Amino acid sequence: QIYKLVASTAVPPATAGSRFSVTPEDILKHVGPAPMEGTALTADDVAVVHKKLDWTKKERNPLQQVTFHRKTASGEIVEVEQPEHGIILPACFLEREVQVYLKNMDGGEDAVQARCNSLGAAFHLWRDDWLATQGAAQATTPCYTPRSTQRAQKRPRQDGEPESVSAA
Repeated sequence: QIYKLVASTAVPPATAGSRFSVTPEDILKHVGPAPMEGTALTADDVAVVHKKLDWTKKERNPLQQVTFHRKTASGEIVEVEQPEHGIILPACFLEREVQVYLKNMDGGEDAVQARCNSLGAAFHLWRDDWLATQGAAQATTPCYTPRSTQRAQKRPRQDGEPESVSAA
C-alpha cells in the first residue's frame, strides 16, 4: 500500500549529530479534535521516517584531510582556507530529515484530506515545540554559509566603506 507524505522537516545541523527520534505518539499529542466523523487519528495511521545522509565522516569534514593550494601573483604557492572552496561544498556532513506519512486511506477523498490536514498541523506544532526546546531558530537552517557572506566575513572593510550594504 502506498502512503501519503503529509509533511517533512530538516533537523537543524546543531542537533543532527545527536541521537534523535520522534514517534507517531509524539506527534499525535498535538492533534486537535477530528474535523469530521471517522477521521480521528491513531498511532497505527501514522508512519514516521527518519532519513539520514552521512558523508562517511559523521559531523567531521572530510575535506580537512585534503589541502587545496593556489598560486599568488608573485608565484608563491599558498594553502587555500576552507571558505574559499565555494558554495558547492557544505559546512556540515551529517544531514537528517523527518518525514510523516498517513497510512490510513479509508473513507474517501474528503476523509483522507481531513486526516492529512490534521496530521500536518499536528506535525508542525510538534516541530515548533521541539525546535523551541532545542534552541533552534528554524527547521530548515542551511548547512552552508552563502558565498557572499563568506567573502564579507573574510575581506577586511576598507576606509570609508559602510559596515553593511543592503540591496535596494
